[in-house]
Amino acid sequence: MAANAQTSYDVARLMEEDLNGTARYVGMGGAMGAFGSDVSVISKNPAGIGTFVNNDVNVSFSGSASCTSMRNPGIAFEGTPSATAYYSDGDKSDLRMALDNASFVLTLPTYSEYGLKNVNFAFAYRRVADTERILSYHDDFQEPDSKNVVFRDFEDNQQNRINQFDFNLSFNHNDRFYWGITTGVVTSLYRSDGHFYDYYPKQEGFNSPTDYNSVDRMNDFNARGWNIGLGVILRPRAGGLRFGLSFKSPTYYRVNQYYSDYLYAEWGSDYTIDDKGNKIVPDKYSTNTSYRFVSPLSVNVSAGYSWNTSAIGLEYEFNAAGLANMKIANQTLKNQCGYKDFKSYSVLRVGYETNISKLSLRCGYNYTFPVFKEDAYKNIGNYVQGEDQEYKFKGTTEFNQNRFDREFENPKGRHTISVGAGYCSAPNSEGSQFYVDAAFVYNISNSDFNVGEYSVNDAYHRRVDDRPVDPTVGYQTRRGKLLLTLGWTF
Repeated sequence: MAANAQTSYDVARLMEEDLNGTARYVGMGGAMGAFGSDVSVISKNPAGIGTFVNNDVNVSFSGSASCTSMRNPGIAFEGTPSATAYYSDGDKSDLRMALDNASFVLTLPTYSEYGLKNVNFAFAYRRVADTERILSYHDDFQEPDSKNVVFRDFEDNQQNRINQFDFNLSFNHNDRFYWGITTGVVTSLYRSDGHFYDYYPKQEGFNSPTDYNSVDRMNDFNARGWNIGLGVILRPRAGGLRFGLSFKSPTYYRVNQYYSDYLYAEWGSDYTIDDKGNKIVPDKYSTNTSYRFVSPLSVNVSAGYSWNTSAIGLEYEFNAAGLANMKIANQTLKNQCGYKDFKSYSVLRVGYETNISKLSLRCGYNYTFPVFKEDAYKNIGNYVQGEDQEYKFKGTTEFNQNRFDREFENPKGRHTISVGAGYCSAPNSEGSQFYVDAAFVYNISNSDFNVGEYSVNDAYHRRVDDRPVDPTVGYQTRRGKLLLTLGWTF
């Protein structure tokens, strides 16, 4: 029963992915699947490791910060006689420093007479996602068909860390055909904590404030998973044109999730008195559960062309999120993920690099399409009218019966722009050399948020289905990151 309570919005955190890796890879927008020769392609196209002709070791550091604010404050609240006044604080995260990438490549010449030139081994650590943001929402309005005035305050502090450890084996056949295989181990830690405050400064028939409730909440989980990828790169003839194709299996996760909330309310007969003389009814609820999540499988098609001292890369990635699913034991939860809320989505990448003596200049662009369907929402329960004509909340499961995190956020498309520069001590040498790369990446992601309190056909809103009727509010998160890579080829 507890596992059935988990939602698409919980596991969607495991599908987040930043443009991350070495500064060269980031500077080119990640569009290097057909080129290789950068260890960050180890997951996107494993064959790219086969293009290395020397050993390589590198490490990358970053500093990043973000800001989240509303796009459209003040739209009328659906079903009310007057507009809702709502706004956000425009919350900024603190500057964070991180180790984003560390890797090495070991190149072994075969000296074979049958076309196999190199067998390469590689290991890479990459921080796949590193999200830290604050989402705030405040409003006040008059309830429909009454004189009750309501003020609400919502805040959620979100942290999401996904790390991947990749192990690669790849092959080079006559510098014309490359292929490789990568096994990845993924770890994830997600935490969300905040509050929802609901206050009635004025109610019909009363001259003073009469009621409030406040919920402190925490929802966090850790997950472990693995995946496997296969890839090829083909150079059809001597020259700068090349093509790449890769396939990545779903990531098979085991998730342990913990949820708790603490409700304070000034209503009912069972209450205590706080130090200010207020009536308080505290009610703590907590639970934990384990379940499995199968993320989308993906297919990546790439092309690259180099001429003189410049190169351009193009990449298209298809993620079959419509096949993603959650499971408890051998039972698939068909009211979640690809069966209900997710749709398959794509990622487009383009990148450019030019070299001037020992210096390189780079730029790139990504666009990630949304994974949630337009009509997706968090369905954890319904208000049911009983024989006494009163509406009472009925959870979809015993677990959901007591949850207060009814809000949900549907991410829209995400734009990512990157620029970069690099220095190599001996770019035309086959011997030992060191390199330093820097990149700046900036992304803008939009989302639709619903606080989810008035969630179904209750007495005030008279909805005949179970869709939320709170206003859908647009948010925009802007994030900037500076990345530095130090490397040595030998």
